[in-house]
Amino acid sequence: MNDPALEATASRLRGHLKHIAELYPDVWKQVDALRAQRTLQWPSWCFMPLAGAYAIASGGRDVPVQAGQVAAIAALAAWRPTQGIYRFDPTVFDALWSTPLEGEIPTEVLHRVPEWCVYIVTPGATYLNAPSPGFFAFLEHDANDGRQELRISLDIGELPEEVQEAGLKQHSVLTALPIHLDRGGLVAGLEAALLEALRQARRTTGGPTEQAVMEIPIDAIKQALAPRVNLLLYLCSTNAELLDRKTGHRWPTRPTLTKTKEGMRQFPAERPKAWDVGYRLGAAIRHAQEAERSAPGDGTHASPRAHIRRAHWHAFWTGPKTGERKLVLRWLPPIPVNVDEDTDVVPTVHRVSE
Repeated sequence: MNDPALEATASRLRGHLKHIAELYPDVWKQVDALRAQRTLQWPSWCFMPLAGAYAIASGGRDVPVQAGQVAAIAALAAWRPTQGIYRFDPTVFDALWSTPLEGEIPTEVLHRVPEWCVYIVTPGATYLNAPSPGFFAFLEHDANDGRQELRISLDIGELPEEVQEAGLKQHSVLTALPIHLDRGGLVAGLEAALLEALRQARRTTGGPTEQAVMEIPIDAIKQALAPRVNLLLYLCSTNAELLDRKTGHRWPTRPTLTKTKEGMRQFPAERPKAWDVGYRLGAAIRHAQEAERSAPGDGTHASPRAHIRRAHWHAFWTGPKTGERKLVLRWLPPIPVNVDEDTDVVPTVHRVSE
């Protein structure tokens, strides 16, 4: 890849795949079999429900299984076919990370995530006082009640000793709480997910303890997940810009099942694929910021001083009033105001098919 940071990330993620395969031999064949048989019915936007991952981890028996391992199987199984690694332009990353996640942001747009599971790099981020270089994000279809959920699995470095004693190892994929997508907005979904985790802790032995759930305040979970959800929402927005510099492709494609002598199979990508995110937009923002710094500031000119308007989300409906309408989410980046731009670097708009 000729990129040490990217190669380190790719190597780490290949290590996650290897670790799960060592814990559960034939795990990927079992995933293929579940998807081919489709004994559990689920929509196309979900690669495989967690019920399928639980069946693999439990060996098809009704026994307690560590929740983190079930979530790791689900995340890695969905990521393995495409193996997309998404790296944001630093300026765009900072703007998204600081964008408030508030109001009723429509959750329907999450169905436009470019792959079944994406891995987003988060340089410098932490969780539980440990480095968190990235996270997996995928959609879940609850096999029991059909509920839609967003699952965020945090990739973490070495954990504090007290956390490792609770059963989480250094190379685990640490799953934060799911976000329920039937509550009218993402913030409400975060709160509903915490309540569900508490309910599950009270009746099972395979998940977090009730005490562990009670000791995590809702505000702390929001603080950890909100900026990561913002990054994911950008990938789902209508003005997202992606680039595979190796091939020049502007958007991922989902692979299809291949017919083999042993049945239908989902062959994995040969290697992880890196996607540059917001590369032109970041350049445009930096250009505007530089123009702002060099603009006159003596207060004598009639027009307001050049500045950058804060980034925010904007949802709107498109389509005929009497026909089928489509809900669209657009991330409005930090917008230069009263800046004479002399660059042709502008955001690229992509049409995203479901």
